[in-house]
Amino acid sequence: MEFVDKPELLRRLQNGFQQFNALLERLTPEQKLEPNVVGVWSVKDLLAHFIAHEQRALDEIHHALRDEPYHFAHECNDTFNEGAVLAYRAQPYADVYAAWSRSVERVLAEVAQLADADFDPAGRVVQALDDTIDGALANNTYEHWAEHGAQVEAWLEKQ
Repeated sequence: MEFVDKPELLRRLQNGFQQFNALLERLTPEQKLEPNVVGVWSVKDLLAHFIAHEQRALDEIHHALRDEPYHFAHECNDTFNEGAVLAYRAQPYADVYAAWSRSVERVLAEVAQLADADFDPAGRVVQALDDTIDGALANNTYEHWAEHGAQVEAWLEKQ
């Protein structure tokens, strides 16, 4: 496990958010709603997907901070993703984007409030997570945005 401290994690989160936003700025309003950009999803659907994963990662960290086990049925991830997209399906893009921005702001605020001890690889939070704080967040935030951003880029190149 790579040690990532709070300032570095915040930097990664902010950079990842800025990079995905730069990609969004390149898209037309129609492209943001077009289906089949990432699988069957539109970019709007992708933002709904991001929100759900970011908040699930925060829930996992909250459980670890309370020394409580966190249970998530990974085999139900497809159902989780479908529900996340469906929850925002009827909302306009601007509202979904605003919700995603608030979700990222919440992640940044909560990471900023964590104690330095919470990042200690031998500390109780990391032990409860069975992962680092960065590990719990990366694949649900900045790495996640980059992964799907590459898919949106590939789709764009075909347009």
